[in-house]
Amino acid sequence: MTFHGLTMQLTDKYTEDKDSSIVNENSRLFAKGKSSLEVAVHLLREPTVGESEILADLSEKEYAELMLKTYGWDDKTSVEQKDGLTFFKKTETLQVGGKDTEFYYTYYIFKGKDAFYRVMLYTVQKSVYEGSTFSDIIKTVKVK
Repeated sequence: MTFHGLTMQLTDKYTEDKDSSIVNENSRLFAKGKSSLEVAVHLLREPTVGESEILADLSEKEYAELMLKTYGWDDKTSVEQKDGLTFFKKTETLQVGGKDTEFYYTYYIFKGKDAFYRVMLYTVQKSVYEGSTFSDIIKTVKVK
């Protein structure tokens, strides 16, 4: 799968959700299973040219820290760097079908030549979140 300057390998168990309200020219969503609750992969591209040129000088860690501060998450989580990856994790309780459901997120940040890429992986299954599913996906990411 190619998304602007990012490539990633997803198995045929993942299908693209082209009807989601978050999908646009700089955003794509893929889900595994019957709903995006099993495992979802959300890709977001933020160009570092034009209006966003100020971002071009930031490192992946600085961009992630700016993102945490912008969304008000900086008091809930922090940026980690491990095995050459920049990421942060967070959990959030949302209403799904009238009941509280815990969502587990990991955001990975990649810097390309003209954009930052956010690869957000999420699930409602704690065992998936703590297992190797997310790292197996991220190992396939390449950015130009």
